[in-house]
Amino acid sequence: MSFENPYANEKLAKDYIRRSRGYDGRYLIRLLRRYLPTNRSILELGMGPGVDLDILSETYIATGSDLSEAFLEIYRKNNPGTSVILLNAIDLNTKDQFDAIYSNKVLQHLTREELHLSFQRQIDILTSRGILCHSFWKGDTSERDEFGCMYYTKELLWEIANNYSDVLLLESYAEMETDDSIVLIAQKR
Repeated sequence: MSFENPYANEKLAKDYIRRSRGYDGRYLIRLLRRYLPTNRSILELGMGPGVDLDILSETYIATGSDLSEAFLEIYRKNNPGTSVILLNAIDLNTKDQFDAIYSNKVLQHLTREELHLSFQRQIDILTSRGILCHSFWKGDTSERDEFGCMYYTKELLWEIANNYSDVLLLESYAEMETDDSIVLIAQKR
């Protein structure tokens, strides 16, 4: 990624885990279940503490990934035998293929150009008619905030995703405040 990984060491990763308690992607995963049958393979990008990975694993054959080895080590220590890999969300350097790719407020750390590259690569590692499910902070600023996040409008996300997939669902939802987030679900053409 084009910014320094803010969770590169165990102390910072543990601090994030503590601050993010109580947040999960249950709402997103319920939406995903409308489009992805059970027992399919799914890759989570930017798994962080692994909260969503645990929820995904209840229904799917889930593999977690993160750019932070610290997050992966913490998760492996508490969940031996779980499939987790070190992976950059832009180049997705894996030979594996998945029926779906999921992220919860991860791809917003990429620049617009990096997001295009990531979508191209995601399509490459999806199986035929595979599903993408991603969430973003909603907004119209074109610069990163102090946390390295880009904000998106539904129109811009549709424009980007439609280059690589068929958009199935694109809607606003509330995570912390009314209408502050967007979920995108799309299918490989």
